[in-house]
Amino acid sequence: MRLSIGILQVEQVTQSYVDWFSNEEVVRYSNNQYRKFSFDGQCSYVESCLQDDDINLYGIFDDKSHIGNIVISGLCSHHRKAELTYVVGETNYWGKGVASFAIAKIIEIAK
Repeated sequence: MRLSIGILQVEQVTQSYVDWFSNEEVVRYSNNQYRKFSFDGQCSYVESCLQDDDINLYGIFDDKSHIGNIVISGLCSHHRKAELTYVVGETNYWGKGVASFAIAKIIEIAK
């Protein structure tokens, strides 16, 4: 695996990314299980994150394949606290250290 993270761009939104949220296993412990997702909706979401100084939405990639996301929010908090959320949407990457890699990288960036 050649893992990396980078700010997710609208042109990187794919139908596979949208389909993650239709997978009951992927959303089992997330509020996303109660939401509807569409391609246009995800494009709008990514665009809104790009415009919001308080949120950074990173894609998690294996080489050029988008396999998950990690978000850091609360960046503008005067308490200097932020919240991390992540999803590894490509289930064949589960149990392989992808989330640990992404969390370590986002902590490096946040410092």
